[in-house]
Amino acid sequence: MKRKLKPSRHQETGSISFLIISLFLVLLILAFEAINISSAYLAKRELLSIGEAAIQHSAHNLDLRRYYANDQTLDQYSPFGSSYRVPIDCNAARLDFYSQIAQMQLRGNPISVSQWSCQLDVLDATLESAIEPTLAIPILASMTPSPGLDKVTITAGIGATSVMNTQ
Repeated sequence: MKRKLKPSRHQETGSISFLIISLFLVLLILAFEAINISSAYLAKRELLSIGEAAIQHSAHNLDLRRYYANDQTLDQYSPFGSSYRVPIDCNAARLDFYSQIAQMQLRGNPISVSQWSCQLDVLDATLESAIEPTLAIPILASMTPSPGLDKVTITAGIGATSVMNTQ
């Protein structure tokens, strides 16, 4: 009584090809987005480097009147000596910073200063720039309601001060 096993028609009605193609497309989209996220992170590092160079150069604009009058802000006090902030000419530092940033670009796109502060001889700024994604998915780009959504806005906050030690 040997019984031959025949494949049943009910077991062969489905196909996994649709599932495989769908998973491949999902993985492809995730890979594109991972590359775009990495590119945005590197763009932020570039923007930080540009901003740090500009703000450190701007922090060297001394307020000579306050400097020679010893009108300094205490930064840190310790038993080994005190640290004072070097007096900064805020107007000259702002003009210097804005002129340096106006000459720079991030991946061919302009950089704008969205915030500037100079208080107690500490300079703070926030920079912004909009870059295109490294890999654009044409299907998703055509589905966006607004043409401005195809850019990624990169923001970086920076700050600087100059400190001198006395003993």
